[in-house]
This record gives sequence, structure tokens and C-alpha cells, in this order.
Amino acid sequence: MNKPKLVIVVGPTASGKSELAVKLAKKFNGEIISADSRQIYRGLDIGSGKVTGKWMTVPFSSHPGSPQGYPGSTLQTPAFAGDTAIPSSIHGRAKRVEGSTPRHPERAKRVEGSTPRHPERAKRVEGSISKKVFIYKSIPHYLIDEANPKLQYSAEKFQRKAHKIISDILKRGKLPILCGGTMHWIDSVAFNQQFPKVKPDLKLRAKLSKLSTTEMFKMLMKLDPERAKTIDEKNPHRLIRAIEIVKSTGKPVPLLSPPFQGGVDSPKAKTGWSTLWLGINPSMEVLEGKISKRMKSWLKRGMIDEVSSLHKNGVSWKRFESFGLEYKYTAQFLQNKITAKQMQELSVISIRQYAKRQLTWWKRNKDIHWSDSPDELITLAKKLLR
Repeated sequence: MNKPKLVIVVGPTASGKSELAVKLAKKFNGEIISADSRQIYRGLDIGSGKVTGKWMTVPFSSHPGSPQGYPGSTLQTPAFAGDTAIPSSIHGRAKRVEGSTPRHPERAKRVEGSTPRHPERAKRVEGSISKKVFIYKSIPHYLIDEANPKLQYSAEKFQRKAHKIISDILKRGKLPILCGGTMHWIDSVAFNQQFPKVKPDLKLRAKLSKLSTTEMFKMLMKLDPERAKTIDEKNPHRLIRAIEIVKSTGKPVPLLSPPFQGGVDSPKAKTGWSTLWLGINPSMEVLEGKISKRMKSWLKRGMIDEVSSLHKNGVSWKRFESFGLEYKYTAQFLQNKITAKQMQELSVISIRQYAKRQLTWWKRNKDIHWSDSPDELITLAKKLLR
């Protein structure tokens, strides 16, 4: 029996992952799960490269293969008054109701429905088929604007939610597409990583938070050299968590093994689907040009105002430091620690360095099909998704 398919779109920042994912979703009747540790937060819009979609209440059907009436779809589901769709299981009955003489008048009356015979069931049906979804270019996107930026969102929580969403998309007969640049989040979903059950050590965290990321990284290198090879050394939250786990368990932080020991279909990757990995990878020259151009665009669109507004609404300067990259340097500019020119230059340099770290991470996974052409990857997907 063939496993259901999951497509994963990866690549360095500014490579065009989001648009490739949308093209794939339109071609293969898919829906997108964002795997980005900053797009997950409400208000981090411009600097995170979040797609410019809108939240809409749309009808969903729980029946595999049935139409879903999201805006722009060619398959719109008929709806009751009150913006609630007719479930596909009664589409046939609905047609008969349109006729002059229904076969079952009492049922017709209920369908037209001012007073359902079982209001509690009707409520459940309504709740299951009408949802608020982030829509971009007519495609539903999940795990965007999910969290409060003042609070930390964990990889474990992301994995749990992503698995649930993937299962839901598959149940509705659609193709789940996981797309993003947060490497360990994607791998945790693809390879079903088991997270250590270590409770937060508040005293240790307070002590570590006084150190620089460089000092914490040196500490981790001594405690767990293998984890230090793969961690984002500029991310204080991940460094603190890694050190916390080692000190609590006395053991190294568990690493993801499937990419290096048996591939994505290895028994160690205990997931219920078969994964197609697609990697978009422009040349470094093209990528660096895109990063610089995008940074200028972000500034014109109001990234400085975005950071200022978030800070006024309670997001601390220290929190912006943890977001890293352009958010870190924009926050420093707003605190008069650096000039506008330095902010732009340091942001571009840090983003380029991040892109290289992403490529280093992904290149270890031999299951990824790489190309600098979105069209080539779509053609490949046609062959491999049969």
C-alpha cells in the first residue's frame, strides 16, 4: 500500500521557496504549512519575509477529495446563510431540495433549516466546515501568525501542530506542502524527532541569559561538540535550551539521525507518509543580490516602523536580539546603538551568513532534489508524485 505524500520545500532565505510552494499547491491541489520560526509570530511581517495574505473565514469539507471553497478556488462549495457550507455528504440531497417536490419533505425542511432536529449535531457540523485560514494567492497557509511575539514558540510545539495539520490535509484528499527555512523545525516534522522531556531550569536560564551568544556557544562546544556543529550559534534560545538539556540529563542533545543513516524512508523516520524533498538553490551571486534587494524593499515598506510598533506593544529589545538578523540590527538602530547605514550593512551580512548555514545544513540530506529552476522542480514533482 502506497503511503500518502508529503512535499517539503527547502532552500536558503530569499531563494523563492514561498512562491515555489504556491505553484506546487496550485498544480497538485495542495495546502501549505509554513516552517519559519519568525513567521509563526503575529506582527513579524516585513522582516520575516511573510507572504502578504489575508485571514478569511472559508468553508472546509471533511470528506476526502471533496471541494473546498477557499477564495480563488474553481471548486466553490455551496453555502447556507451565515457563511456555512453544505457538507458534501448532503450535496445530492441539496439538489433534490431545489426541485419542486422533495422526496422527503421533512428532511427538506430541516435542510432549509431554521430549526435542526439535533442542534448539537448541527453545531458540530458547522464547526467542522467553517474555519479562519490565512490565504495567499488562493492557497491556505498554516502556522503563520500563530503566536504572541513576546513568548517563545518551541520546536516541539511546532512539530505537534504540523503533524496534526498534515494529517488533516491528507484526510481531505489534498497534498500537504511543508515550506520554510527553519532547519531543525522541518527535520523534527519529517523525521519525527523525539524531544527530551527536560523541564526549564529557571536559575540556569537566568545565569546563561547574562552571557553573550559567543560565550554560550563555547560552553556548548565543551559540553556537547556534536550539537555545537549543527546549532544556530547566534540564537540564544536554542543555545540555552541545548545547554539546559545537557546539564539536566548528563547526556548529549539527541540529534536527528535519518538524513545521515538510512534516508527519509528509513524505519527510524516513523511517519505515516512518503516524503518528496525539493530544494531551490540559486547561485550564491544571484542569492546575495536578492538578499540586498529584498533588504532595501523591506526598509521602503516600513520595517523600522514595524519594529518600533512591536516594541511599543511590549516586545522587548532583548526579544528582538533573539529574533536575530534584520530584527536585531533594526532594534539596535532604534536604540541609537548603530547608524542607519550600519543597520542595513550588518543586516545584509548576517542574512548572507544565515543563508550559508542553511545550505550547509540541508546539503547533508541526500534525499533533497536541488535545482536553481522552480520549473525544473515542478516538472520533477509531476514525475515523482504519480
